Amino acid sequence: MVTLKQIEEFIALEPVAMAGVSRNPKKFGFAAFRELKEKGMNIIPVNPNATEIHGVKVFPDIKSLPENVKSLIIMTSRQKTAGIRKFFRRFPK
Repeated sequence: MVTLKQIEEFIALEPVAMAGVSRNPKKFGFAAFRELKEKGMNIIPVNPNATEIHGVKVFPDIKSLPENVKSLIIMTSRQKTAGIRKFFRRFPK
């Protein structure tokens, strides 16, 4: 079970990338991204089909993320998640 301390440590590693941010305001991936941005978090969206979401530059894939990104929130389907995770080696398992 993840503790509150572990969650706080993860969030403190800003900027945090978010894979699966949707361009559609009705989708959960968009709502979660917007909510975290409005709370003041430095979130970097990842979406291969967008260049900007909610006024923020979007990276097409995780390989394109800046080196200072150490945290990744994955908001994709289970089938896509495994493929994303194998490319993001900055995380311990």
